[in-house]
Amino acid sequence: MRTKTILITGGAGFIGSHLCESLIAAGHKVICLDNLFSGSRANVAHLFKEKNFSFIKADIVEPVPALGKLGKIDEIYNLACPASPVWYQKDPVQTVRTTVLGTANMLELARKKKAKLLQASTSEVYGDPLEHPQKETYRGNVNPLGERSVYQESKRFGETLSNAFWRAHGIPAKIVRIFHTFGPRLSLNDGRVIPEFMRRCFAGEDLEVIRGGSSVRTFSYISDTIEGAWRVLLLGHPGESYNVGSREEITIDGLAKLFIKIFGGSSRIKFVEENAQKGFATTPQKTIPDLEKIERELGYKSKIPLEAGLFRLKEWYELYGNLSQK
Repeated sequence: MRTKTILITGGAGFIGSHLCESLIAAGHKVICLDNLFSGSRANVAHLFKEKNFSFIKADIVEPVPALGKLGKIDEIYNLACPASPVWYQKDPVQTVRTTVLGTANMLELARKKKAKLLQASTSEVYGDPLEHPQKETYRGNVNPLGERSVYQESKRFGETLSNAFWRAHGIPAKIVRIFHTFGPRLSLNDGRVIPEFMRRCFAGEDLEVIRGGSSVRTFSYISDTIEGAWRVLLLGHPGESYNVGSREEITIDGLAKLFIKIFGGSSRIKFVEENAQKGFATTPQKTIPDLEKIERELGYKSKIPLEAGLFRLKEWYELYGNLSQK
């Protein structure tokens, strides 16, 4: 692959920082743009010594003069937007603005620079799905006034806008629907189930589980998610969406038992009512990606089993602590 100049918005976030790291390792020039609302400078601190890495603190909702001064940009990975309910509910209006206005700004930049663009979307576009597993053709079951709607509906609109720019202007915008992802640099304060269980196990606290632990998930290790994103941008069809995730299904009760097995500590499973955990009442019952499209068209295959990934993550926290305190 020839050396490219690549812009990554949200590059100081969990997924964005790994993407920066992997693209630098592949020999590309990376511009990391982040307003550090939910991202952390600590996530990319080790990259500041790299000659091919540069950092811009800015918000993609507003004009970013520094971007206009740049020369050619080959690719844009648009990851800017808090993905955890803890963060996207903290400033719901800004969450919508980031995905709607920010995505429009990045698509306009792609048009001016004649760049490819990857729009990071999410399994949340399916809402609380009535179809299992979720295929890209499924239109979803989303409550536009629900607690999660600022994230769900804005991401749906981000997909619409990306497709519109492809049809109207020929911008090769591609969409990756990222399912639950975990790995190093995921903050223990993130609020989602894996970091929350991890935090509680380290503290010797009980693992709180709703719905009797019957909800079903798949979890993708960060390296698999990054590979999927690469494949979508490089090989995917413009204007189309691709699920990225794992085929390994597990109930939340099963996940809690796996954590107890891995830690072997004093934590126990504690079943609680949904309304005891604010913001989780609308959590989907089953989030399971249909991966047939990305596997068949792009040759993607997840590689890291859940248990092996959790062992890696536990060891990383033991070595580095909660690197990102956010």
